[in-house]
Amino acid sequence: MDAAYGGVTEPGKTIVCGHWHCSYGHAYYEGRGGEFDQDPDFTPYYGKGIIALDACTVHSGRVNCILLED
Repeated sequence: MDAAYGGVTEPGKTIVCGHWHCSYGHAYYEGRGGEFDQDPDFTPYYGKGIIALDACTVHSGRVNCILLED
């Protein structure tokens, strides 16, 4: 998310990734909730060139899934 937010993307493509909790992107790049406190948002994070899926399941109790269509 940091790389994509900083403009490091693959032109014409969207990177789908996990391993870092979505609440980070929502909190720091959208100003929505906190990373773990203040009503964190663990739904998928959609940014320019990136979709982050990691719901931090151990903390949130959620598993995120998305449908990709051409």
